[in-house]
Amino acid sequence: MANSYDSPVDDDAEGHTGEMQLPRDVYIHAAERVAYAMSLAQDLSLRTSLWWAQDPVTVLARSGSRSSDIDVVALTDPLPPLNDWWRRAVDVFSNVRSALDQFHHEVWLNQVGSEPGRSIYFPITASESSWDKWARVHRRFSPEIIERYRAFQPWVSGRPYLQTLSDIKRAENHRRSLVPGLDLATLNTGMIESTVAPMLTDAELKELTEITVAESTALDVPERVLLTISTPGHVELTTDPTILRDYAFAPYFVAGGEHVPWTPGISLITREATWVIAHVAGLEGDAVNPPTHFDFD
Repeated sequence: MANSYDSPVDDDAEGHTGEMQLPRDVYIHAAERVAYAMSLAQDLSLRTSLWWAQDPVTVLARSGSRSSDIDVVALTDPLPPLNDWWRRAVDVFSNVRSALDQFHHEVWLNQVGSEPGRSIYFPITASESSWDKWARVHRRFSPEIIERYRAFQPWVSGRPYLQTLSDIKRAENHRRSLVPGLDLATLNTGMIESTVAPMLTDAELKELTEITVAESTALDVPERVLLTISTPGHVELTTDPTILRDYAFAPYFVAGGEHVPWTPGISLITREATWVIAHVAGLEGDAVNPPTHFDFD
């Protein structure tokens, strides 16, 4: 497979950065595994796109339970195959995390010269005290290699992506925690035409109308009320129901209780993993500004 990754590394007489560079065998298998995880993510993205191409969602406005309300509703058929997406998403993150652990094992063999005698894992620490414990166990590593690892600890880098990866993988070892889905991204409610009694000016109507967004706008049930528009009087839609055309939904996964957009979330996590492999291996010197391209050849 090609060992070139989008995410330039400057070449010089020493190879890439002019600093100590680890042998190719130390990093190449891990880099290829991250690339494999990226291909799984692309496949999952394609599957979500193919599902969307079926035009499975109808968004409409209809009279609400009160005469002053309009409900905006999503009707979804077929429902997204969330269980299948979940299994594929877990495969993506498992391969990225395993690639980092595999890489760390190879670095140990390179630095220490023998098997560790126990399971070792790529460090993703939450504080300096946790880092110090790891550094003591790895005191036979060169100071330069130790510092390369340290630069990618989330509390040093300020980037949360490896911590997110760790949290997802730890939770998935015990329970289903990674729940992908589709969420409302944009919606133009200006397409709804209605009459309101008593008669109000446009300014009054705009000031007095309330829009309440539902606690969840995920497309995981056949019928989902996305939001409710409440007016100060009796409201009648010009057409009931009114089909809305100007809207978009976005794929997401849940991590740490937050909805993380699927494509940018996966991209940032896999880029961080690729970057740390390149940095620790001595192929990329900058641990602060992300490169646009990685070359592992």
